[in-house]
Amino acid sequence: MTSHAPDPRAVQALAGEVALLHQRLGRVAHDLARLSPSPPPQPVPPVQPAVPVPPVRPHPAGPPQYRPPTPPRSAPPAPTVPWWQRDGVVSRLLAIAGAAVTLVGVVMLVVLAARAGWFGPPLRVAAGVAVSVGLLGAAFRVVDRPGGRIGAVASAAAGFAGLYLSVAAVTALYGWVAAPVGIVLGLGVAALGVAVALRWSSELLAVLVVLGVALLAPVVTGGLSAALLVALVVVHLATVPVDATRSWTVLRAVRTAPVVLALAAAAATVAMGAEAPRVPVLLVALAAFGGAVASARLVLRRVPTDATTLAAVVSTAGTLLAAACLLDRPVTTAVAAGVALTTGYFLLQGDRPSSTRFAFALPTALAATVAVVAATPGDLAFPALMAVACVTMIAAHRVGSLPLFGVGVALSAVGVAGYADAWSLDATISPTLATTLGGWALVGAVAAVATAVTGSVVGLRVLRDDAVRVIVAGCFAVVGLAAAVTTTVVSGALLAGRAGAVAGHGVGTVLWTGLAVALLARGLARPTHARTLLAAGLAVAGAALAKLFLFDLAATGGVTRAVAFLLVGGLLLAAGTRYARVFAERLGASPTDGAIDATAAADAPAARSH
Repeated sequence: MTSHAPDPRAVQALAGEVALLHQRLGRVAHDLARLSPSPPPQPVPPVQPAVPVPPVRPHPAGPPQYRPPTPPRSAPPAPTVPWWQRDGVVSRLLAIAGAAVTLVGVVMLVVLAARAGWFGPPLRVAAGVAVSVGLLGAAFRVVDRPGGRIGAVASAAAGFAGLYLSVAAVTALYGWVAAPVGIVLGLGVAALGVAVALRWSSELLAVLVVLGVALLAPVVTGGLSAALLVALVVVHLATVPVDATRSWTVLRAVRTAPVVLALAAAAATVAMGAEAPRVPVLLVALAAFGGAVASARLVLRRVPTDATTLAAVVSTAGTLLAAACLLDRPVTTAVAAGVALTTGYFLLQGDRPSSTRFAFALPTALAATVAVVAATPGDLAFPALMAVACVTMIAAHRVGSLPLFGVGVALSAVGVAGYADAWSLDATISPTLATTLGGWALVGAVAAVATAVTGSVVGLRVLRDDAVRVIVAGCFAVVGLAAAVTTTVVSGALLAGRAGAVAGHGVGTVLWTGLAVALLARGLARPTHARTLLAAGLAVAGAALAKLFLFDLAATGGVTRAVAFLLVGGLLLAAGTRYARVFAERLGASPTDGAIDATAAADAPAARSH
C-alpha cells in the first residue's frame, strides 16, 4: 500500500484562508475596543504572510516502544506526634492524678484520722464534706471557661466520690445513720453525679466517680463486708439509667466488675466455712442481677451484640446462683428458676443474633440445672438433669443455636454419667443384681433413652459437618441402646424378679434388632440418606447379633433364649427379603430373576472374552 503526499497548492490555499480569517478577527476586536470606555486599544500587529507548510510525511508503521510506567508519587508520611504531646493528654493525666490524690486526702481526713487520734469524728466528717462541696463548687465554676472542662470533670469526680464515701462512713463506720437512710443518701449522691455527667456529656466523670468509690470503699467500710457490697451495688444501680440515652461501654464495665468481684469473694468466703451473713450477699447479688437485666433491655435495643452488656448479665447471674447455693434448697430452687426464666425470655426472642443467644443460653442452662438439682433429692437429680438436657437441645433446635446444643450435650453427659455411677451397670448385666434396683432406676433408664433419642435427632438437624453428625449421633445411639436394655431388664425385674430380668435381656436384644430393621427400612424410603441409614442399621444389627450369641446364649435359657433367636432371625429375614424386593423392583425384574440376570451380566464379559 502506497501513501500520497499532500498537494502543495492546496496547503497554500488553506494557509491564505487562515490569514484572512485572522485579519477579520483583528478588525472586529478593534471596533469593539473603540466602542468600550476602556483605554485605547493596542495596535494590532500586522499579519505575517503565510508561510507555506511543508508536506507531512507519514512515519512508517512499527511496533510501539515500551515505556515503563511512572510510579505514583506518594505523599510524605505525616510526622508522628508523641502521645505526651497530643492535645489534652498531659492535662487529662494531671487532672486525674490531682483528683485521685485529693480523694485520698478526703478519705484520710474522714476515716484514717481516727486511728491517729486527730480531732473528733464529727469534725472529721464535716471537714471531708466541706472539701467535697468545695471541689464541686470549683468544678461548676470553671467548667464553662476556656480549657476548664478537664479540670472541672476531675474536680467534680473527686467531689462526688468524696461525698459518697462520707455517707458510707457515717453509715457503716460510725453508725450515726441507719442503714436504709444511708442507702437512700448514697443513692442520691450517686444519682446526682450521674445527672451531672449526663448534662456535661462526660463519660469520664461517671467512670471516675465509680472507680473512686470502688477503690476506696473497702477502706471506709472496713474491708469485705455487707456494707461494702451495699455501697458497690448502689453505685451500680445508680448508673443504669445512663444506658437509656448513652452508649458508654467503659462505664458499664467499670460499674459491673467491682460488685461482681466482691460478691464472688463473699460467696467463696462463706462457702469455705466463714461465719458471715448469707442473706445480705443474696440480696446484693439479686440487685446486681436486676440492674444488669434492666441495662440489657435498654442497650440491646440499639446494639444487639454489645459485649459488655452480655458479660454483665452472665457474670451477675453466676454470682446470684453462687449466692443462692449457700442457702436452703427451696430458696436455691426459687432463685435459680427465676434466673432461668429471666434469661430464657431473652434467649427465646426470635430477633436475637447467634452470639447474643449463646450468651443468654449459658446462664439459662446453668440456672435450670441448679434449680432441678436443688429441687430433686438424692439420685433422682440425674434423671432430672437429663430432662433439662432434653429441653435444652429441643430449644437449640427451635432457635437454631449450635452453642446451645453443645450445652445440652454437656448436660446429657453429666446426667448419664451420674446415673451410671448411681445405679451400677453390673446390676444391669447380672439378672440377680437387677432385682436390687428400685423404681428410680427405671425412671433414670427411661430418661437416658429419651436423652439419646433427642440428642440424635437434634444433632442430625443442627450440625452441619457430616463427620461430626455421625460421631455425635453414634455416641447418643450407644447410650440409647444401653439404656434400652437397662429399661427392659429393670422393668422385668420389678415385675417378675430374676426371671423377669432374664426375659428383659431377650426383649432388649429384640428391640435392638427392631431398631436395625427400622433404620434399614428408612434407608429404602429416603434414597438421599440411604448410605448413612444403611450403615447405622447394619451396625445395630451387628450389635444385636453379638449380644445374642455372646451374652444371651449364656445368660438366658429355656423359652426366653428360643423366642429371642426366633424373633431376631425372623426380623433379619424380613429385612433381607424386603431389601431384595425393593432393589429388584427398581431393576424391573422379580427377585429371583434379578439375581439370575445379575449373575448372567457378571458372566457375560468372561464369555465374550473366550
